Amino acid sequence: MNIFGLDLLELVKLLYTSVPIEIRFVYTFWILLGGLYLYSDYYEKLQGLSKKGKRKTLKWNLPLVIWLPGIACLLAYLYTEANGIRLPVIPVFLTSLVRLVAVIGYLLLALGLWIACWGRASLNSYWGSNIYVYDPPGSEKLQTQFAYNRGRHPIYFGQMLMVFGTFFVSNSFVWLPFPLLFVIITSFRIHNEEEHLKKQFNGEYEKWRDSKPIFPFLG
Repeated sequence: MNIFGLDLLELVKLLYTSVPIEIRFVYTFWILLGGLYLYSDYYEKLQGLSKKGKRKTLKWNLPLVIWLPGIACLLAYLYTEANGIRLPVIPVFLTSLVRLVAVIGYLLLALGLWIACWGRASLNSYWGSNIYVYDPPGSEKLQTQFAYNRGRHPIYFGQMLMVFGTFFVSNSFVWLPFPLLFVIITSFRIHNEEEHLKKQFNGEYEKWRDSKPIFPFLG
């Protein structure tokens, strides 16, 4: 199999051994996020909380937004590395500040992973990548505790911190579309979800929404 002129084995080798060690740390954070989400779905099945038969998708809400731009940027990054292409770094990231910016990026990755997982755990069986209707009707509850006592969208906020952390650690324009696309498309996801919740919970949701900032710890 050939991808961007690279054999698949060469691509895997480049992915794990040929990139700077800081990029390998970035991989670790994203793999942990994906692994935790997969495990949480498995936990739901073990506890009888599986969505099968209990909910159906009302609206597809762009669930791949977090992965597709990231994968595209990763492939572009690997391509530039494999071909020795050196794009200019962001001007403010002067040599003397590279380490500091990378440390900030790591902190954002770690904090974002924690907040996203906290938000996921707070929703328990009501978490999902789309907008759902539940059976029986009216069985869903508005979650206002734990992470959702701090803000309306902790999972998106955590993912956003991870996206910007990835950009800071990479110090490369190749990764610039990742945070830009994430912010743009996530704003549509937030709008869709809030419109649905407003209809679903009527005045209860609006009252809670007006009392909480859109993201935790920012209001």
